[in-house]
Amino acid sequence: MTKNNDTKLDTSERGSNRHQVDEREIADVRDILRDVEVGMLTTVADDARLDSRPMVLLDRSFTGRLLFLTDRRTSKAEDIASRPMVNASFADPASGRYLSLSGRAAIRPFEGNGAQRAHAEFGRWLAHDVTADDIAILRIDVERGEYWDESKSLMRRLGEWVGGMMQGAEHDPLPESEHAKVEFTGRRA
Repeated sequence: MTKNNDTKLDTSERGSNRHQVDEREIADVRDILRDVEVGMLTTVADDARLDSRPMVLLDRSFTGRLLFLTDRRTSKAEDIASRPMVNASFADPASGRYLSLSGRAAIRPFEGNGAQRAHAEFGRWLAHDVTADDIAILRIDVERGEYWDESKSLMRRLGEWVGGMMQGAEHDPLPESEHAKVEFTGRRA
């Protein structure tokens, strides 16, 4: 991960910008996901075209995996079956927070009566002809991610500006927003 503040580097991979993911980074990703209900899922089609569509998160308590509800009969399911590498992106422009997560996707059937409950709760997001038998879980095992958080830097910028004004000093240019690249490979909760 490359970050505008302190990080723990993984010294076993010298010369690389990868490092061990710490709990603060997981918490940052979880915090962004908590406020965003819908993300954009991008898959690769047979003709190498990128296809994106909105998806509703089933669980926002990020542990290294993303879970979505899907119709197992769609072209998205076919894309994932033949090319499982995908990207899911999330945006909360009101708070200035953005997240992009990529990894390996798989589509799994529901067990028990979970499909009926999911259909009842999330049916508004599905096509009108989708039945409980068509519903499946789309799971992404996240391998890497990147996020931008302008909300944190805004408070820092205001604090620095006010502090500088009170001391009569000229203030430096405003710092950039917090930005991080995170490698999740090999980490599972």
